[in-house]
Amino acid sequence: ALPEPEGNLAMSNEYVAPETEMEKRLVAIWQELLGVENIGIHDNFFELGGDSIISIQIVSRANQDDISLTTKDVFKHQTINELAKINTKEKSKIIAEQNLIYGEIPLTPIQLWFFEQDFMDKNHWNQAVMLKVKNSLKISVIENAINALVRQHDTLRLAFVNKEGKWVQKHNEPIKHHLKIIDYSNLSGEKLSESIEQYSSKIQASLSIEDGVLLKAVLFKTNNQNELLIVINHLVVDGVSWRIIIEDFQKACFQQNNSDQIDLGLKSSSYRQWAIKLSEYANSKKTIKELTFWNRIINKSNNLLPLDYNGENTESSKKTVGANLNKKLTRQLLKETSRAYKTEINDLLISGLVISLKKWTKKKNITINLEGHGRENLFTDTEVSRTVGWFTTQFPVRLTLENEYDLGKSIKSIKEQLREIPQKGIGYGLLRYLHSDSFIREQMAIKMYNLICFNYLGQF
Repeated sequence: ALPEPEGNLAMSNEYVAPETEMEKRLVAIWQELLGVENIGIHDNFFELGGDSIISIQIVSRANQDDISLTTKDVFKHQTINELAKINTKEKSKIIAEQNLIYGEIPLTPIQLWFFEQDFMDKNHWNQAVMLKVKNSLKISVIENAINALVRQHDTLRLAFVNKEGKWVQKHNEPIKHHLKIIDYSNLSGEKLSESIEQYSSKIQASLSIEDGVLLKAVLFKTNNQNELLIVINHLVVDGVSWRIIIEDFQKACFQQNNSDQIDLGLKSSSYRQWAIKLSEYANSKKTIKELTFWNRIINKSNNLLPLDYNGENTESSKKTVGANLNKKLTRQLLKETSRAYKTEINDLLISGLVISLKKWTKKKNITINLEGHGRENLFTDTEVSRTVGWFTTQFPVRLTLENEYDLGKSIKSIKEQLREIPQKGIGYGLLRYLHSDSFIREQMAIKMYNLICFNYLGQF
């Protein structure tokens, strides 16, 4: 159903194998993270299905392999050939804090947003994963790996304290985590699923942000394949963080099975460094310049969605609606369409959303709340590609669509409007929550819950 693409869609370059050592190392990283075989040195990152989250993973993996890269490099130099030319071992490296970090650190905009909501149960705002693990994997190996994660990633040791109505976060001593073992080997089928779900809910409800109990793990022993539940409060983790945590967990298990000591490598810049930098940057001239842009959006964002009833938007009334694309459509969406329109996956998905909203509401100006990964290249001396924490940004976006039936023009128009957002939206949260002038902070306030929220979580 897409319009005729512009230009020649044929691949601009035939496969050219890597020759230099740097090209070979970069190709190996791309192939693993993109899930594509035989990547040539002239193949384009975005045409292979790359996106901003994968670019962070590439930077992380490259830095571990002694290759100095930033996400800006990946966006500017979109082929292996170009990336290899800008990389030398002599490039300057960022020195991050390697010892255990202690003391208070400033709250970041997304954390301040969280406490502003005044949720009934702040301890239950969690994210969790369930991993299938081999039954032969020793309990001690899993336990040691989890404790290694807590020592490596300082945010997992945070506690949040309310001091006279103001929340602060500080680092605790590392807590030794003892793995909880639940034996369900005598259960199967629906009974097994129900039992795991019930016990998982119990664990989800047992975290405490004030006591610093932000992580819990449970191993469910079954007849088939054991399952490992890891629950972490969202205040210290996000989607990119989970990729880091699972990768480090696997690494720690493999190292122990090979009779090696656990070594998760050098830390990247700490969440404390990032939080302090953000507090300073919020009052910079560059951030202040964005005031006009954000004020224009806020002042015009009064087009609430049409409602059938004047009811309350509560958790008890929520409904989840899901949809799936088949393999062919998914491949076309992630790879082929981006080549036609020089887009990222976000551009296409947001275009689809805005077109749908225009058809429904009959309004050409649509305001949505957009979430981003938040790990932007703001500072030359800070690198957070392997830092665990809650980095998410969220900001209002006002998009104009004249003709929803001209698909080609719609995609280009939305893409161009998204590119106009300064610094991928991170400035809004800085002005809203961290700026020293209370008038500016109040000026930036907009009721996000009146807006549709869009969040692309990446490829898992």
